[in-house]
Amino acid sequence: MKHLHTFSMVIAAAALLAACGGSTSTDGQNQDQQPPTAVTAVAATDCANGDLGERSSLFNKTTLDAVMAAFEQRVKVDVGGTLKEVKDTRISLSVAKLKTLRDQLSPFAIMVHYGLDGDKFVPVFEFMKLDNNGAMAVPMGVYYLAVGGELKIPAGPMPDPSDLLSNYIANIRIDRDGSGTFLPIETDLAKFADPRGEWFQFPLKLDRLIAENPGSGQALVLDCISERACYSGIIGLLAAGQDEEYRHMIAWHISHDGVSALDNTSLDVYRPLGNDYHERAADLGHLCPPRCK
Repeated sequence: MKHLHTFSMVIAAAALLAACGGSTSTDGQNQDQQPPTAVTAVAATDCANGDLGERSSLFNKTTLDAVMAAFEQRVKVDVGGTLKEVKDTRISLSVAKLKTLRDQLSPFAIMVHYGLDGDKFVPVFEFMKLDNNGAMAVPMGVYYLAVGGELKIPAGPMPDPSDLLSNYIANIRIDRDGSGTFLPIETDLAKFADPRGEWFQFPLKLDRLIAENPGSGQALVLDCISERACYSGIIGLLAAGQDEEYRHMIAWHISHDGVSALDNTSLDVYRPLGNDYHERAADLGHLCPPRCK
């Protein structure tokens, strides 16, 4: 089994703080002291300071459906010269089975590499840990695929992760500006490369989503979404960026026994800290690139 790293994901804690308003501290004292953004931000007037532009962190059922529809509209797969809808863009992971794996490995975060098998979205998962100084999140070096609601190391007839990553780069087409023109993904950082993954920390991020939506048969549900975002194309967060463009992103929510825990109450209604993620979907991740190198 090949373990080809599309990105060598080494993320500086200072960059995380500047990019996402959080801390890599595992004691939770400095993370997410403000409620997450509940509604889509006003369009940025410029993208010169690493601004992520129009990007939401929380969704109710209606707004999640909207950003999922935007993905379906703006992101296609080239199959033999014909643009087709990307299939299997919702993945469920059993929280109980994920906990068993996490208890063995003690990861800080999980990376979702974007992969493709034919016209099907097949994400490649990789756990991340803090380095010995607690200053960087680094990949743990083992790839997993989602099979039957749990993460398994690829073996036998399962697809090779490196092939899935290569297929995504080769065959995904994106209508970045909404003009109806679908182009291959950009891989050059200097040209504001398209994200090829998104990573999510467990402490006070995914763990909060899980804790605030308790119940039987609990699963973390991953959905492919798209919103217009602008950001610096290189790790230097103050470098000039480009106008807002549609990007492939990820939102998570909780389901119970296969039923999504999503309500449709207004996102503008204030919720006290500790109840922000109840029956909400959330994009709690860091795009890679630009938020890794």
